[in-house]
Amino acid sequence: MKRAAGIVITVLGLLPLVSILLWTFVSRWPLTESLPVLSVKAWHILDADDFYALLRAASYSALVAFVSCALAVAVSRSLLNLGLGTATLFEAFFCFPALLPVLSVVLGTHQFSLRVLGGSLTVPMFLLYTFFSFPYAFRLIYPPYRAGINPVREIAFTLGADSLQTFFFVEFPLLVPFLGTAFVFSYSVAYGQYLIEAFFLADTSKVFSVPMAETLTGANRSASAVFTLYYTLFGIVALGLPPAIDRIRENEKRKKRKAGNPEERV
Repeated sequence: MKRAAGIVITVLGLLPLVSILLWTFVSRWPLTESLPVLSVKAWHILDADDFYALLRAASYSALVAFVSCALAVAVSRSLLNLGLGTATLFEAFFCFPALLPVLSVVLGTHQFSLRVLGGSLTVPMFLLYTFFSFPYAFRLIYPPYRAGINPVREIAFTLGADSLQTFFFVEFPLLVPFLGTAFVFSYSVAYGQYLIEAFFLADTSKVFSVPMAETLTGANRSASAVFTLYYTLFGIVALGLPPAIDRIRENEKRKKRKAGNPEERV
C-alpha cells in the first residue's frame, strides 16, 4: 500500500515537469490540429548570461539559506534562556515576516534603500532575502530545540560539559536532520523571491527573472516552457543536496556498524 501511494505521489509530482518539458518542443499546437508542430528552436532562447544569472540566483539562495539556518540556531539557543511565555512571544515575532506581503515589503525597502544608501543595494538586498527566509528556518529548528534537544543539553551541562562541547558533540548531531529540512525550506523561499532580484539587480546586471516574466506574459508558450523548466531544474538541484548528504551519512554509519560487528558482516 505504501509503495503504491509512493508511486502515485511521484507520478503526480512529475506530471507538471513532464508537461513543461513537452511544451519546450512545441512550436504550434492549433486547436484544429490533433498533433502539435514540434521544434527545438525554443531551446536556443537562453544564452550564457541567462545560465550565469540562474547559477548566481541558486548560489545566492543557498548562501541565504545557510545564514538563515545559522541565525535560527543562534536565536533558538538564546530563547532557551527565557521563560516559556516570553519565548513564545519572541517565537511569534520571528515568524511574523512570513505573513507580510512580499511586493509591499520589497517596494518599500527598495525605495528606502535608494534614498538612504544611494547605489549600494547589496546589503539591503541580502537582508531582505534573509528577512523572508529566516522564519521558515526558525520555525523548523526552534520547536525541536526546546522540546527534544534542550533536555539532553541540560544533562550535558550537568555532567560538566562546557557550551562549545555541548553544541558540537550533543546539540549539533541531534540538529542535523532538522537543519537539512530547514535548509530546503529556506532555500525554496529565497529562490522563489524573484521580485527582490528584479528590483535590486535589474539596473546593475542581467537577472533571470526579468526576461522570464516578460516571456511568461507573452504568447510564445515554447519559450515560456523553456524558461520555466530551467528555473525549476536549477531550484531542484539544490533541494536534493540535504537528502543526498543524509544518505551518505547513513551509509557511513552502516559501514561502521558492519565493521564493528563481525556477525553482521557474515
